[in-house]
Amino acid sequence: MSKTIDNTVQAPEPIETWDAWAFPELAAGFIMRLLQQAPEHPERDWFLDTIRLLITRLEEGHICLPINPQDNPLTRYPPSAHVVAEDSQDEHKPLCIYNNRLYTRRMFVHEQAIRSLIAQRLNRPVRIHSEQLSRARELADRLFTTWNRQKLAALMALQRYFFIISGGPGTGKTTTVVRILALYRRMFPEMRMAIAAPTGKAAHRLQNAMRTATRSEETLREMDLPTEVSTLHRLLRRHGLGGGFYHNRDHPLPVDLLVIDEASMVGLELMSQTLEALTPDARILLLGDHNQLASVEAGAVLGELCAAGEQISAAVLNTLTDKIPLSGAPLQPVSPSRSGPLMDAMVEFQDNYRFASESGIGRLARLVVAGAAEDAIEYLQSATTSDIQNSVRWSLLNHEDITRLLRTEILEYMGPICRSHHEPEEALRKLDGFRILCATRSGILGVHNINRLARYTLEQAGVLSSHYRMAPGTPIMVLRNDYHLGVFNGDTGIVIQKDRDLFCYFESPHPAESGRLIPLRMLPPHEMCFAMTIHKSQGSEFDRTVLVLPDEDNPLLSRELIYTAVTRARKTLHVIGGAEILRGAIERRIQRVSGLRDWVIASRSEK
Repeated sequence: MSKTIDNTVQAPEPIETWDAWAFPELAAGFIMRLLQQAPEHPERDWFLDTIRLLITRLEEGHICLPINPQDNPLTRYPPSAHVVAEDSQDEHKPLCIYNNRLYTRRMFVHEQAIRSLIAQRLNRPVRIHSEQLSRARELADRLFTTWNRQKLAALMALQRYFFIISGGPGTGKTTTVVRILALYRRMFPEMRMAIAAPTGKAAHRLQNAMRTATRSEETLREMDLPTEVSTLHRLLRRHGLGGGFYHNRDHPLPVDLLVIDEASMVGLELMSQTLEALTPDARILLLGDHNQLASVEAGAVLGELCAAGEQISAAVLNTLTDKIPLSGAPLQPVSPSRSGPLMDAMVEFQDNYRFASESGIGRLARLVVAGAAEDAIEYLQSATTSDIQNSVRWSLLNHEDITRLLRTEILEYMGPICRSHHEPEEALRKLDGFRILCATRSGILGVHNINRLARYTLEQAGVLSSHYRMAPGTPIMVLRNDYHLGVFNGDTGIVIQKDRDLFCYFESPHPAESGRLIPLRMLPPHEMCFAMTIHKSQGSEFDRTVLVLPDEDNPLLSRELIYTAVTRARKTLHVIGGAEILRGAIERRIQRVSGLRDWVIASRSEK
């Protein structure tokens, strides 16, 4: 007598086991071993292929796998009911189907937490006494000399528990957030504020920028404004090896307002954990550029939340501005019937104060964002105006010429950096002035090869010694977090020699403090950093940027990647690569799959 399916398929392990997965492929392995015990079924291989595809999509940064209704595993392959839940009800099953998407339980829980916690804040009424608002309006009139998106965003943020400011580099996000903090301080003198960024580099840069902005105006200098910026991991206080944090729903952060900069770099899981660590009445302000690359981890939270674009109602616009027209890019009010859940909760800064409206870098960035590949290529090719010649340059060369050109750039700009290693602070300052960015790590024009070329070039010129694996003067980048040493993935330092031993000098996370020396032998995995990937450059800016594109098309090349590289340049950008490669990258847009986008773009009439 044959056994039934229920008798031959083992029950899944408890949810605690599933929730502890460190890598999704481990989950896939468990499911596959589990289902191998089921009787032969014509759709078993299809289901296993579906699981493999889900895992592949997770590794690519997606949150879930869209499926057709007729391909619901529960109906097409009934044994899957032991590991797949129909909806969010059965927490003991490691996979679930929700809105025609297949999720791992872990990703589904994080996505639902983000949606729920943001929705709670969007629906929470803000109670501000007229006297408090009057004080804030009076201060806003002093801090903002004109009615523009910055002033509008500042006053809107005061009246929301959740708010987003999106904009590219140079659009005034940092200046605006400092003034928002001042308005909050005027309204709520005892408000506890915290500021964080996803990486140490981004935190350090924001901290310096905020201190500069605070010192620039007497009104701000007189106010007790926070200027210390922490990494999110440090703020939440990671503990143990399981990836958990001390601050969570049971031990919430003691803050009333949390500002998160470079929010595009925050993945789904970290964003969920951050929101969970806040009390229900804590306010959240996200800053970032939703056109940039998404986080290295799965998810594109900021991009998904900004999917519907800026939606500002006529009522809010007229009330806050007293019907005074805004300067800068035009703003068209949105009818409530056509709005989504983030109505009046997001402003996009469009006017750039760093680049002139027709500057090479600024104009190229706008063309890339618009997906205008032909216009971008034509613009680079023309190089007719003095502005383009001074700020943007394009070289279409063969390998031999590219090598010669890179060697020239390396000697001219990296040489002085390496020679300054006896003054490591000065060396790091110079390092922030120049960087070679690569789209890929491998290949002839990838990071590994360009770094080897740089080291060889500098050794041949006598700038670096060839007797060391990492010679004094070599810039390096940390590749893995080490909480004991206090160094994190993406941190950059400079190798120096002291008492016949090699150390790496890092900037202090606190600008007022001197840097730190860590023995090179104690560092976690690290590599030379003459060149770095565009992904690793997020949160950084350089006076001069050289963008090296690969000689063959690659699925990693995308509009977001090119835009991120272009906007790393403060003053000059040198693009090295072919027209077809650049065209294909600008035309390829990466959109990660999740359920947040559908929620954001849903109209109110559907809710």
